[in-house]
Order: sequence, then C-alpha cells, then structure tokens
Amino acid sequence: MDDVLQATNLTLWRKRDDFTPGTNFRAWAFEVAKWTMRAHLKESRRKNWLVFDDDLAQAVTDRMIERVPVSPDAPQAALRACLSKLRDRDRELVLSHYQTGTSLADCAKRSGSTTGTMKVALFRLRAVLRRCITERLAVEAARS
Repeated sequence: MDDVLQATNLTLWRKRDDFTPGTNFRAWAFEVAKWTMRAHLKESRRKNWLVFDDDLAQAVTDRMIERVPVSPDAPQAALRACLSKLRDRDRELVLSHYQTGTSLADCAKRSGSTTGTMKVALFRLRAVLRRCITERLAVEAARS
C-alpha cells in the first residue's frame, strides 16, 4: 500500500500543472489516486501477484477519503485557531515573516535579537503550529 501512496504522490506532483486553482483539490487528488490504484492492481494481476479485488480496493479508497477533513477549508481554519493560541509576540513574528514577507534580519532588528535567534524561534513555532493543526484535524475527522 505504501508503494501505491508513493506512486500517487509522485503522480500528483508530476500532474500539478493539470490542477485548476479554485476547483476542488481533494476531488482531483482522489481521482488521481483512484487511477493510480487501478494501474497498480492491473500491474499486480499481470505479474500474477496476490491481489485484492476491485471491491476491496474501493473500500480502501473510501476509507482513505473518510480520513481526509470533510471541509477543504479545515486546514486553514485549524491554522487560524492555532495561531490565535500563540502569545501575541509569537503570532506577530509568524505573521510578519510569512504573511508580509518581512526578512529574518528585519524581524531580528525589530525585536532586538539576532537572525539566528529568529530562525530558532520560527522553527519552534512551526513545530508548535504543526502539532496543533494535526491534533485539531484529527479531532475534526473523529467527529465526522
């Protein structure tokens, strides 16, 4: 199954220019995954490996879809919620650097610290945000 996931990720990357921004990315990605899974099953049958039938493959696909947040806006909503939990100065640093594009050197100057300190701070803040977002999305997925 990891091979199929890897192949799907590679296909999504190669076909990224085929995706139309503003349309449903989730639906597009799962369509690519479905065709990648079918190609894998066809190749497995050709090589006479132990393979699953199409019903099982569909059940696996359906299960994967269930694990994805229902709303395509869920990750952004989780990010907003997690940003609101940060201390004011940490939130300002993240927004200043990532939203307005302020350089680390300028962020460091404004805070009276070094660029290295800013790099470490942003690394830690990204880790906190990643953990928070992952937890929020897991809770939302469990509710659905």
